[in-house]
Amino acid sequence: MANYTVSLETENGVKTTTDRFDNSIKTYTANIFCDSLARERKIEYHANPRKPKKNLDPSILESLEDSSSPDTFHLAANGIYLFANDVNVEGSKMTVQMSDTESKLEGCANGGHLMAAIKEANEEGTLAPSKRVPVTIYTGLTKQAKLDIVFGLNNNVEVNEDSHMNMAGKFDFIKQNLKNTPYHDEMVSYFQNDGGVQTILGIIQILKAMMPNDKDFDKLNPSIPKMAYGNAQLIRKDFADNETRYQMISRSLPDILKFRDKIQASVDSTIEKISKVKKQVDGGEKPLALTKNKGKTPLTNQFQYQEFGGAYPKFVLNNGAIYPLMSAFRNFVDEKSIFDLDTALKCWEEIGDELIGKVIMGCADHEEVRKFANADSTWTNLFDRVNTWAEKQGYVAREKSIL
Repeated sequence: MANYTVSLETENGVKTTTDRFDNSIKTYTANIFCDSLARERKIEYHANPRKPKKNLDPSILESLEDSSSPDTFHLAANGIYLFANDVNVEGSKMTVQMSDTESKLEGCANGGHLMAAIKEANEEGTLAPSKRVPVTIYTGLTKQAKLDIVFGLNNNVEVNEDSHMNMAGKFDFIKQNLKNTPYHDEMVSYFQNDGGVQTILGIIQILKAMMPNDKDFDKLNPSIPKMAYGNAQLIRKDFADNETRYQMISRSLPDILKFRDKIQASVDSTIEKISKVKKQVDGGEKPLALTKNKGKTPLTNQFQYQEFGGAYPKFVLNNGAIYPLMSAFRNFVDEKSIFDLDTALKCWEEIGDELIGKVIMGCADHEEVRKFANADSTWTNLFDRVNTWAEKQGYVAREKSIL
């Protein structure tokens, strides 16, 4: 664990309060000169469920520039809240020690947008020297206490559910499984205003689509994981309620994403092979199953496992098309939830064009992507086609998966 310190200059000293029922918890409050805060190193946002927006509120920046008297900025501002492991006060100076380890949840707990605005105004040379901001610092809190405080402090602006789940550590096993892969932390958006080419919700949906079920091969009442494309709240609840199952399938997440990227990288070449679709695209009409690929640089490319050079895909399958298609390849997920990438790639090389064609034409037949993705037949037909290939290869599928 690495600690870092910041030195802050107060207006009139620091008020220190010890909790009446737990004397290990202390609260420090003070009006801090904004320029002293701005000069310090970057304070981490591990204790905040969302990062500041890149486009900051112009009205805050204008207020920080205003040097008129009386200066009421510190009276009007909501303030900045920090979690720390130690605070030392000497007169008007306050030294704050915090951990840069994410799991410790130390740093800025609320007021991140305000702190970012102060730093931006300082960098641009427009920060008025009289500006002060109220700062509250807590020490001695348990992790659960920090979570309770954070969610209470951040309820004035809606914080999305993924941010809450990330703060609670619900995505830690996914982060661990993607460590040292092209989809490391910086490439996945785990919380509000986080960067990344891949959303955590999308990863959860993909895991659901690939999750094995004991009824996958039941001809009378087959398992159909349509929830992968369904209501976001429902799949988040499913994720929370079935954490063990998601943990198991996530062990194969790097291979699953590698396979997803292979499918998407194949779309343009498949279009060239299907005359009806090629004619449609050449005529300027986009088939319903497709969406234009927006990520055409190394940092914005959605498909990190593929090396495109400068020739990034023009079209890719949208979620309503890719999820049922990927789900068909749970034929190659065994009873321990391990995905057989090598066999899946072999299958794809032989019938991949056919499957993309089925998806493109199927969306057209249903006239809406949503109707296509919500049809039971979409999922069962694609699954059965891959299963037919597997049976011809003598591939031994699992008889029954875990519940």
